[in-house]
Amino acid sequence: MIIEHAVPADQAADLVRQLYRAFLAREPSDDEVAVHSGNLWNDGAMAAVSGIVYSPEALAVRAQAAEPPRPSLPEGMLAIGRTDVAEVVAHALEAARHDAPSAYEVELRVDDVERGTALAVVLRDALQPLQPAEDSVEDEASIDRTIEIMYRLALGRMPGPADLENWRGAVGNGGRLSNVVFGIGESAEAKLIRGALDVVPGTKVQLAFEIVLGRGAAAAEVDHFRGMVDKQGLDISPLVWQLFGDEARKRLLPPQHANDPHLAYVFGSRGAVNIADWRTSKALPGIKKNHDVLGADSAIRLRPTEDCVVSIITSLYRGGAFIRSFLENMTSQTIFRTHCELIIIDANSPEGEQAIIEEFCRDYPNIIYKRMDARVSIYEAWNIGVGLARGRYLTNANVDDIRRTDSFEIQAAVLDSLDFVDVTYQDVLYSFEPRMPFDEIAKRDFCSDLPVVSRYNLMEFNSPHNAPMWRAALHRDVGLFNQSLQSAADFEFWLRCLVAGKIFYKVNEAHAAYFVNPDGMSTRPDTRGAIEAYAVSRELYRKIVSPMLVISDDEFLARVDEIDAAPLRKGRRYDIVQSALLALGTRREGAVA
Repeated sequence: MIIEHAVPADQAADLVRQLYRAFLAREPSDDEVAVHSGNLWNDGAMAAVSGIVYSPEALAVRAQAAEPPRPSLPEGMLAIGRTDVAEVVAHALEAARHDAPSAYEVELRVDDVERGTALAVVLRDALQPLQPAEDSVEDEASIDRTIEIMYRLALGRMPGPADLENWRGAVGNGGRLSNVVFGIGESAEAKLIRGALDVVPGTKVQLAFEIVLGRGAAAAEVDHFRGMVDKQGLDISPLVWQLFGDEARKRLLPPQHANDPHLAYVFGSRGAVNIADWRTSKALPGIKKNHDVLGADSAIRLRPTEDCVVSIITSLYRGGAFIRSFLENMTSQTIFRTHCELIIIDANSPEGEQAIIEEFCRDYPNIIYKRMDARVSIYEAWNIGVGLARGRYLTNANVDDIRRTDSFEIQAAVLDSLDFVDVTYQDVLYSFEPRMPFDEIAKRDFCSDLPVVSRYNLMEFNSPHNAPMWRAALHRDVGLFNQSLQSAADFEFWLRCLVAGKIFYKVNEAHAAYFVNPDGMSTRPDTRGAIEAYAVSRELYRKIVSPMLVISDDEFLARVDEIDAAPLRKGRRYDIVQSALLALGTRREGAVA
C-alpha cells in the first residue's frame, strides 16, 4: 500500500487500528495507537505504515496464518482480512441506503470479493438497484468515511483536502454517495493502479526494473527479488527504493574503474587481461588456458559438395591498416576457394582500401566487393550482405580479427553434421597486437571461458558475439539485424533467435582471435553498447523468462504438485522441479518393474 499524503491527525488513530487488525490480527493498545498516530502525522505515512505492515510481528502473523492464501484475491487490492472487507461493505451499504444491510447480504458480497471481483464492482451491483432518492441528504462524517475507505482500497492512499472537498461537493450538488464510490473505484488513477499491480510477483519485479532502471530484469534478478515481493503482497515500494538507491549511488559516485583501452575483460570469467600480462604471457587466475579444450570436436566433418557453403560478411570502414592482413587471413582458410564467398560492404571508407581489395579479387573471384555511395552502419552493411549471400551458412568477419585456418571448416562442419543446431560459436583468444598471425596469438594462451548458451545466461552476456556462424534461414524466420542499433544489434538478434526456440552450439576449440582495438567501438569510453543493451532487454527479456519463474510461491508449488508431490518445498525453483521430476521418474520405474 502506498500512501502519498500525510494522514490528518483526527484520522490517524482509526487508520492505525485498521492496519493492526489487517496485518497483526489484533487490536492495538492505547500506547501503540498514540505512537503510530504520531508517526503518521510527523514522519509521513509511507514510513509509518511500513513500520506496521513489515514489522517482525506482522511478518510472523503472515507466516503462521492458519488460513491458506487465496490466490484468486485480486493482487491490485489491499490484502485485508475477511472481517475488514465485511466492515467496509456494510458501512458503504449503510451509508448509501441509510439502513443497515442484513448479515446474509454482507456475507454474499464478501464472498464475491474473495472470488476475485473488484470491490468497486461488488458495491456497484449491490447499490445500483437501491440508490437513494435524489433529495437524500448524507451525513458529512459518513461521506468522509466512505471517501477515505475507497481511497485506501482503490487508490492505495489517503485523500487530500482537495480530494475530500471535490467529492463532498459532488454529493452536496445532488449526487449520490454510491456514485462517489463508483467514481473513485473506476477513476483513471484506480484503473492505472489495477493495471500496473494486478500481476504476479515476478512481473512486478520486471516492471520495477524496467521503470526504475530502464532495463529488463535478467532471470536471476527476477528469481532473487520475486520472493521479497511475494512476501510483501501489494507493496513493491521497498524494491523500488532499493533499485533507486543502487542506481543513484552508481550515478553520483565516481566510477571505480576508468575506461582502459589496453585492458580487456575476458568473456565468461571474472578476470581481465592487460597488455603487459599478455606480452609476457602471464595468465591471470580464473582464465581458461586454450590447450585444455583443443581437439574436442575433431570427429565432425564437412559434407562433400561443390556449392557455396559459407558466406562471410564484412563491413569495412577505416580499415586501411588491416585490410591486407585480413584478406590474407580469409583467403588462407582451408575451404575458402572451394566452399566460401567473401562479401565486403565498403561503407564509403575514406582510406582507399579498394585498390588492395581489387588486387585480391583478381585471384579470388569469390570475393564480392560493394562500395556504398554514403556511410552506412555496421548492421546496415550486414543486412546488405545477407541479401547478397549465396551460402547456406553465414558468418561475420571484422577486419581487425584473426581466424585459424580451419575456422570456417569447423563451423560449417558443425552445422552440416548437427541438423538441430542453428548457431555455432566458440571461445576466443585475446590479442593486443594488430596483424599478428593466429599461431603467435595462441602462444600467449589467453582464452575466454564462454558457457553453453541457455535460455537465461544469454541475458547475462553475449556469448556468440565474436565470430559466430549461423544458418542463413534464420533471417527468414526471425528477420534481419535491427539497423536502428549501432552496437547491440547482434545481441538483439540472438535474443530473438532464443525467443523463437533456436538452438546454439558451442565448439570447445578456440579457433578465432579477438583484437583488443583501442579505437574500436566496443572499447570506446562513449560506447552506446550499454544504452542499447538496456533498450533491448526492456523489449525482449520478459518474452524469455519462463512464466514458472514469475508466479507466486504458492502457485508454483501447486503447479509442481501436478507433476508429483515434490519432497522439496523450499529452495531454488530449478531444484524443486528437478526433485519432482526425479520422484516421478522413480515412481514410474518402480511401477514398470
